[in-house]
Amino acid sequence: MAEKVTFLLGDAPAWLATTYKLKEKKSLTKDFISKKKMDARIRLNRKVKELYGKRSGFAHAGLGEEAISADDFNEASLLVRWTVERLLQVRKGGVSHIEKESSTDTIKS
Repeated sequence: MAEKVTFLLGDAPAWLATTYKLKEKKSLTKDFISKKKMDARIRLNRKVKELYGKRSGFAHAGLGEEAISADDFNEASLLVRWTVERLLQVRKGGVSHIEKESSTDTIKS
């Protein structure tokens, strides 16, 4: 799951602004995005894995509610919202299916 969310949101303005604590959207220049894209994707991948691990611990290992903080919940909620918004954008653009073929990704319209 982390790789799919990273693929969809890794260079999204909302994720970049949140990750680098930017207060103004004008800070998100093409140059800034280009320089930070790889690091932002790595951070997102780690964050999704971390949150998913906490969810799994709660759901399967019987960890109590204290295992998931309010900040964890808020971060997960934002990521879900941004993912759904991005999927809707992609769908409006005509993409209806994405699948992995051997070692390359393909997008079908």
